[in-house]
Amino acid sequence: MPDRGAEAGQPPAKAGTRRRIASLVGRALTNRWTKWSLLGVAVVGGGVAVARQRADVGAAVTQIGAGATAAAAALVAVGLLATMQVWRTLLGGLGSPLPVTTAARIFFVGQLGKYLPGSMWPVVAQMELAHAHQVPRSRTATAAILTMAVSLGAGLVTAAVVLAAGAGAVTERYWWALLGVPVLGLLLRPKVVNAVIGMALRVLRRPPLPQPLSGRTIVVSLAWAVASWLLLGAHAWLLSWPLTGSPGGVAALAVGGFTLAWCLGFLAVITPAGAGVRDVLLVAILGAQLSTGQATAVAVLSRGLLTAGDLVLAGVTAVAAYVAGRDPGRSR
Repeated sequence: MPDRGAEAGQPPAKAGTRRRIASLVGRALTNRWTKWSLLGVAVVGGGVAVARQRADVGAAVTQIGAGATAAAAALVAVGLLATMQVWRTLLGGLGSPLPVTTAARIFFVGQLGKYLPGSMWPVVAQMELAHAHQVPRSRTATAAILTMAVSLGAGLVTAAVVLAAGAGAVTERYWWALLGVPVLGLLLRPKVVNAVIGMALRVLRRPPLPQPLSGRTIVVSLAWAVASWLLLGAHAWLLSWPLTGSPGGVAALAVGGFTLAWCLGFLAVITPAGAGVRDVLLVAILGAQLSTGQATAVAVLSRGLLTAGDLVLAGVTAVAAYVAGRDPGRSR
């Protein structure tokens, strides 16, 4: 049988070397100790992020109030669960439906990888955790990439609509967020999405999807994405409200501003979880109605609540799996 690398126009020796390297990387990533090591590093990274913000977060809580902070934390948790549902819906639509509890554990434990530099770690972790439940790695990677695209497109549109509805002056400065509308339009066309996925899988020499994404799957995932942005944006509103005394006056600015800042921070893949970029943008946007000090307090506390939310949800789902007699990296 001719060498596969030679068939692809590559010298047999070079193709063989690439296969050996891929095999070594694959064995390293599937090793149990490697999984736990990556998880440990990610948890430490998240913990360090919380520790660094401890003094600033404490000052912000004092300024904003414990009641508003607690309510905002609850909205963060629900918003993150809605984000998980985007991923779960797309993964199910690609042919690998998972129970909510299993999907939550895989998603939230994997998400801790975003506290490491680069955007690949959450995807790598989710690929390995889902593979223990008979989900092909390429399918998990596809679902992760689609989740990013759906969330980004929905986020830009949500930000543009909310800001236009209640913060016209801000919209004049960030009108380009409307560029997310064509992205959302493309995401609503199953033929376009399936064609792009099919092309990418062929380029990567991966097997085709067992079934194409349906229009229903795309619409449901987009609905979850919009819900997650509204919930997460509402937590920024709850943090801003006590500083203004006018709940209605800052609502659109906080919800739309948080969503827009998060989307732009997401594009800054060099920094862990968009650290710094999103905060600076949020302070700049909230500065339309808050002082710089007040906007900074909201941004700092928001960052702390989101980091804590990631850690708590990952911990709760991992502990729940352990109590149920399951290793976080294996199925029963």
